[in-house]
Amino acid sequence: MANLAAHNLKLVQIARFAGPYLITHISGSNPQLCELSCSVLVNLTLSGDEQAHKVLLNQELFNNLLNTSTSDVENVKELSYQVLYNLLTHGDLEAESFHALVENIVGNLSRRPPIHLLWVLFSLSSNQMLHGVLYSPGLLDTLLQISTYEIFQKCDSRPLVRLLTPIVRVLGNLAAGPGSVEVSLHLIRHPDFPAIVTALLSTNYSSLCQETVWLLANIVNNESVVVQEEFVEMDLMDKLEHPASSAVTRLDPYCLAG
Repeated sequence: MANLAAHNLKLVQIARFAGPYLITHISGSNPQLCELSCSVLVNLTLSGDEQAHKVLLNQELFNNLLNTSTSDVENVKELSYQVLYNLLTHGDLEAESFHALVENIVGNLSRRPPIHLLWVLFSLSSNQMLHGVLYSPGLLDTLLQISTYEIFQKCDSRPLVRLLTPIVRVLGNLAAGPGSVEVSLHLIRHPDFPAIVTALLSTNYSSLCQETVWLLANIVNNESVVVQEEFVEMDLMDKLEHPASSAVTRLDPYCLAG
């Protein structure tokens, strides 16, 4: 079934006839069956087939995925969030599901989260109507802790882009939303923020560098006088001016510095 679903073959039929068994397995106590069933569900939802998604959601897939995402098995957690991300990005979840998903994400966010949990968080942060329930100082602190660990405390830099890209996008979205003043001030005042942004602006990964420039621009361009004054008073302008200018030049060699 996983192979058939991966090749987009008869997705609706697989969802209709195999869906109840797959959902039963992800709710069961057998880790291997749970992981394999989640893999099938990832493939079933990856293509964005609206009819297949509707069939699965009518079979109570969403609530069971929320339960499965708290599993002690790392692969099961990762796959569960990947299915949720597929459903969310294709717009198949109803509005009332968003709040339950926000509670799940905030409750399970830790210093070493599943990668797709962060991508689900990014998708949720793209909806400004959710910023009121999504934003909290604790969430920002945890995201900055993950960034600090990934940049400065790990020897292996390979997961760097996969983890930091959704984090920077989440921060960028929140810094441009209804609570942008509170978010911007919290980031400016965080002791690790200058070092994190400087490291991201200096990275060789152009996509991550570009996302960081966007985040910084959202903070700098905030209309709040308080944000602007604190940005200047805390010497962030001096600390970040050269890294930001170098990053922009690398991204657009034809752009005039300054």
